[in-house]
Amino acid sequence: MKRGFSLRLRLYLLSAVPGLLTAMLIVLGASNFQLSGISEFIPSFAVMAIFFWAIYVPKFMPQWFCLLLGIFQDAINGTVLGQSAVINLILWGIIYSQRRFLIKESFPVLYGIFIITSLAASGLQWLIFCLVTAKIFFSISILIQWFFTATFYPVIHLIFSRIYLAMVKNFRYVGWR
Repeated sequence: MKRGFSLRLRLYLLSAVPGLLTAMLIVLGASNFQLSGISEFIPSFAVMAIFFWAIYVPKFMPQWFCLLLGIFQDAINGTVLGQSAVINLILWGIIYSQRRFLIKESFPVLYGIFIITSLAASGLQWLIFCLVTAKIFFSISILIQWFFTATFYPVIHLIFSRIYLAMVKNFRYVGWR
C-alpha cells in the first residue's frame, strides 16, 4: 500500500515537470535583468514549450494549463489579460490536431514547422495588439522576438527532449504506458 502511494506521487510529480518548467521559463523571459531594450530579444518560451509538449506529451500540457499559463504570462508582462491565453490555446489546438503527423517527423521538418507556426503566433500577437489599441502599425520588435524564438528553439528542443526521455524512463519504472 505504501509503495503504491509513493509511486503514484512520483508519477504526479513527474507529470507536473513540463508545466512547472514552462512557468519558470516564462518568469525568466519576463525578467529584464536591469537592461533597457532587452525585452525585444527575449524569445517566447511559452510558444516553444507548448509546441514541444503538445506534440510529445499533450496530457502534461493540457488546454486549461495553456490558458492559465497565458493569463500568468500576461499578468507578469503587464499586457492585456487574455492575449497570450488566446494565442496559447490556438497554438495548442493547431499542434494537437496535427500531432499524429508531427510525432513521426524528423527534427529538421519539425523545426521548419515550428518556424512557420511561431511566425503565425507572432502575427496573431500583432493582430490582437492592433485590435486592442485600435491602431494598425508595424512593430519590428515582434519580428525580432520571432527571430530569437526561432533561433533558440533547437536548444530548448534539445533540453526538453532530454527531460522527456528521463520522464519516459521514470514512467516505465513506475508502470506508466
